[in-house]
Amino acid sequence: MKKLIKEIVEADEKARESLQEIKEERAQAAAKVMELRPEIEARFKKEAEDRIHQHRIKLDNEYEKKSLQYSVQYERSLEQLIDRFNKNKNTWVESIYDRCLDS
Repeated sequence: MKKLIKEIVEADEKARESLQEIKEERAQAAAKVMELRPEIEARFKKEAEDRIHQHRIKLDNEYEKKSLQYSVQYERSLEQLIDRFNKNKNTWVESIYDRCLDS
């Protein structure tokens, strides 16, 4: 019986030592995480800023393309309006003149 109690006490001591080692390892890991936290945060912040910068460049390029397309489209439409006006202005002026005389 004494042998059994001694074995239980020894097993309990080993378990307590293991538990203490695990607690110390956990504390060391937590301390290491806290130590590395600024570095990790800085790295993630830099990655986020880089992604934002790349996305902004992509959007700026798309904006420039669209802007150029719309400018070309506007110029074409304006030319068509000017051509139509120039082709029809005399007819329109005569029509307006005739309507004024008829009134």
